[in-house]
Amino acid sequence: MATKKSVAEGKKKGSWFSTGKEGVTRSKREDEAAKQRREQRKDMPWRFRLNSNEEGVKGTFLDTPKFFFREHTIRVGNQFMHETCLSDIDTCPLCSEGNSSYVVAGTIIDHREWEDNQGEVHKNQKRLFVAKSRAREKIVREIEKKGDLQYCVYSFSRGSSPTECSTGEDIEFVKQLKKEQLKVFIPKGETSKWLEPFDYEKIFAPKSPEELRKLVGQAPPVGSAEEVEEEEEVAGKEVESIEDLL
Repeated sequence: MATKKSVAEGKKKGSWFSTGKEGVTRSKREDEAAKQRREQRKDMPWRFRLNSNEEGVKGTFLDTPKFFFREHTIRVGNQFMHETCLSDIDTCPLCSEGNSSYVVAGTIIDHREWEDNQGEVHKNQKRLFVAKSRAREKIVREIEKKGDLQYCVYSFSRGSSPTECSTGEDIEFVKQLKKEQLKVFIPKGETSKWLEPFDYEKIFAPKSPEELRKLVGQAPPVGSAEEVEEEEEVAGKEVESIEDLL
């Protein structure tokens, strides 16, 4: 039976709030998760994605997409995040947040032109190409048919379905170019190294279960070293008088 103290200083099962030590622990966990999400967005290359009902977007592959792995797409607040699933190598904390998708990754030049909030115009930008579901199936069929998609231009279109892959699932071959022809798209100040594909093993390297739990603000498993460490950090040193705090 719970005592008044345990109810006041902790969190009842299924409660929408926390108090006392558990509230402080949760607060620190949420702050750390938010920090990790900001750092991840800063360092991660932008993904190639289409808006709903966007049609005829041209993109040129800088390699043949052939890096396959399982990935979670999770919603944190009003933002979506992508994280590599650990289910093949460890217990994955994100599997409790939602299903994962089997995806294939490549590198693409997005030939669209767009203007940012400062009025600067951007075009021919290097993006991560990550395809799931029917888009992945389409890319695999193209690889089986052509063998090599490097320097191939494709036209991408996306419908209105909210479940459709963000790359669009209507993917049509246009033409295969030569590497020399692509040099005109290299940004000022960059070298021909810009035409090399991204390092997928580095970009999609899976986080540890502990890092993933922190990323989504999950509590560590009961009795784990993580939980003990958090409790000790919150508890701090004992205070015998006001002088200990000054």
